[in-house]
Amino acid sequence: MNTHRCRNRPGFTLVELMTVIAIIVLLIGILIPSLSAARKHAKDASSAGFLSAISKGCELFHTELGRYPVSRGPNPFEVNPSEDPGGNLAQGAHWLAMQLVGVDNRGFVDDNDRKNDSNKDGVIDKDDWIDWYALQPSRTYTRLGPYVDVKASESIRTVRTYLEEHPDLGGTVATANLIPAELKDFGEQAGDWGLGDLPFFVDAWGYPVLYYRANAGADAPFTTKTPSDGKFTVGLYDQSDNALFTGGDGNDGRWPVMTQGWDLTGTGRFPYPTPGSAAHPLADFGYRAKQTDWPDPGTFAAFVCDEAIYAQTERGGSGEGCLWPKNANTFLLISAGKDATYGTGDDITNFGGGGK
Repeated sequence: MNTHRCRNRPGFTLVELMTVIAIIVLLIGILIPSLSAARKHAKDASSAGFLSAISKGCELFHTELGRYPVSRGPNPFEVNPSEDPGGNLAQGAHWLAMQLVGVDNRGFVDDNDRKNDSNKDGVIDKDDWIDWYALQPSRTYTRLGPYVDVKASESIRTVRTYLEEHPDLGGTVATANLIPAELKDFGEQAGDWGLGDLPFFVDAWGYPVLYYRANAGADAPFTTKTPSDGKFTVGLYDQSDNALFTGGDGNDGRWPVMTQGWDLTGTGRFPYPTPGSAAHPLADFGYRAKQTDWPDPGTFAAFVCDEAIYAQTERGGSGEGCLWPKNANTFLLISAGKDATYGTGDDITNFGGGGK
């Protein structure tokens, strides 16, 4: 007669299972932040490297042409500056890419060289720009650069392609004197180079790289306009050079243009300006009526001012010193960083971050 003996099979007790699960959860809790921090570090490092490459490109541009790329002016394909200096303004981010790599990523045609007057009418105007970058130009033009080695698919966007990738931004682009309200209007009157089709660089996070060129010889730190008499004071840097992306605030009376800017975070903090809703500190000018006081914290002026110069010139704790921007003789580059917000502590810049 066969008998079967019951043997106890090895297994986990409930306590053991709970212990293993707890250990796994603990390890995940430790690992995920580490991986997130590593990814952030990698993207920040990549963005910093890209800004370094752009800086070197600007210096090469300066060496070859005797000037840094401009950061302000109307879209040269749409309007002649002498006819409408404020219409359809291309942003500093646009001008940077147009001059360092060209609107078609094939190099830049020097707009200061009279040899490039395509129709021989004695002026360089929108007709020349349209011909230079046409699919079949009237003749061959010398291309300069590209001064930055980039892959357009990775590092270059246009308003059109950016909004296709980020449809939630569609409601923020109809800003005064910047771009038409409808994307379908872009390019129809500008040889397919309307403002929505001009290139700009994006960082490793996928956000536009802002560019501001210093106005050589200016006596004031920032360009301002007094509403009472409408007079401009030209400064070293003009906050509105990238107002399409950052927004512009005139509540303090020092800059009267108020625009929305782009909410890159996708949190719906726009439209701007609504009190307390500004997504980018750089939208706020921060320049006080008394121009020897340190600018308001969390503003454009405070972010780019040189704290060391202010501290050196302040006398006896008076709270008054010389306000002077960093990189006063060259240019500013600003990448938004992980938080998608310009003017905050995680920004990557070519001037070492914001002031106090």
